[in-house]
Amino acid sequence: MKESRYNIFVEGDDSVYAVNLLSRTALNLSHDAYQTYLDLARLDLDDSTDLELQRFKKTLQDALFLLEDDFDELGYIRYRSHQERFNTRDLGLVITPTLGCNFDCHYCFEDKTDTDLNRNAQNRLAQLVATNIVGRESLSVQWFGGEPLKALDVIENLSRQLIPIASAAGAGYAATLISNGYLMTRDVSVLLNELQVKEVQITLDGDRYLHDRTRYIRPGKGSFDVILENIKDASDLLSVKVRVHVAPYNIESVRALIETLANEGMAEHITELYFAPLFNYRANRPDQQAYAVDGKRFMDSESFSRMQIDLLNRAYELGFSPADFLGASYGICTAVRENTLVIDPHGNVMKCYKDVGVGSEAIGTLKDGLTPAKNLLKWMDVPIPRDDECRECRVLPVCLGGCSKQWQEGASKSVICTPLKFNIDERIRMYFEHEGWETAPRKRTPEACKTYSNRKQSF
Repeated sequence: MKESRYNIFVEGDDSVYAVNLLSRTALNLSHDAYQTYLDLARLDLDDSTDLELQRFKKTLQDALFLLEDDFDELGYIRYRSHQERFNTRDLGLVITPTLGCNFDCHYCFEDKTDTDLNRNAQNRLAQLVATNIVGRESLSVQWFGGEPLKALDVIENLSRQLIPIASAAGAGYAATLISNGYLMTRDVSVLLNELQVKEVQITLDGDRYLHDRTRYIRPGKGSFDVILENIKDASDLLSVKVRVHVAPYNIESVRALIETLANEGMAEHITELYFAPLFNYRANRPDQQAYAVDGKRFMDSESFSRMQIDLLNRAYELGFSPADFLGASYGICTAVRENTLVIDPHGNVMKCYKDVGVGSEAIGTLKDGLTPAKNLLKWMDVPIPRDDECRECRVLPVCLGGCSKQWQEGASKSVICTPLKFNIDERIRMYFEHEGWETAPRKRTPEACKTYSNRKQSF
């Protein structure tokens, strides 16, 4: 019997917070329960007749805190990733109905055009789904842009084709949408709800003053107040997640934003509030290194990790629900999943959403079909771990080597590495102390720990 190398223990005020990243399981242990764990891990207690002790041991084994001596943890990570990346149960689509946008954010990686996905391409996409949904359990769609709501007619027409196709095949259907939120009026939210869009992600760039100087309809006409009102109007129909961009130049504005959102009563309207660093996506510009940091607009992962802790703590204190870091998928992302395709407005089929509109990165077209050329194969051959540094990293099971696009474009590990590499202990402490967890009783019984998966299910 051995301890998993991906066990992380953090001392709390009255207990020990334990997380296993392989199983995505968290245990809140009393100090006595933690000592019992240590005894089980390091002493030969296999012959114990204490049934409660044996049940506790089984809990630890089921959650992968304790492993058989020959258990291959890297092999397990590769196996789980392969399972999710190549599963045949689901079909996923990221559909970009238009690259047109009503904003002009300085960090946007897309070349904006007002070309919409035309009716012929929509019909071909529907036929592709009808052919490939047979035998699957679900169809998931993410509407992406540009600003996808600028092509609401495309969303409506395609949804009214795809939903009955999934139903006829006995497959479930669910859709999400990424939007800047400006066009998401009450009437639009009602329509999205009818079209089975369950979740919308909206991005804010800071508090009102700075946001309105980054995301505006025209100079002097900002968008902040309109977006907040739209979130309020939509939140009874759609789950609204808010992504806040963080950069060296806007950190004070982001702190002010959290206070403003709380004062506006937004905690009851926002399902999840999370913070993400800005990246220099314009890697195709000859004067810029791919994903370079500069200390003013774009920061490295370690610098962001320190800011993230401060922002998350304040968000928790004001009643917001940040993202659950244990919800990380073993599938990494859509680009490396065999069952997920990205469709751009020209009818090109890609693997990564960052490639929309870049025809040279296509793996095929809706008209001519897919081809197993290098543009496809480079996404399917993802080594885990990526290198020796990844091999030794304690957060490998939730990072899995990071963004494949960044690796392909030669980004620095200072950008590729997850912030969890630098702040996992603080994130675990927040996870327990702000989520209403109870300290386990101080006795050696199965109740000496409370066990949850990332979905808060009891063992």
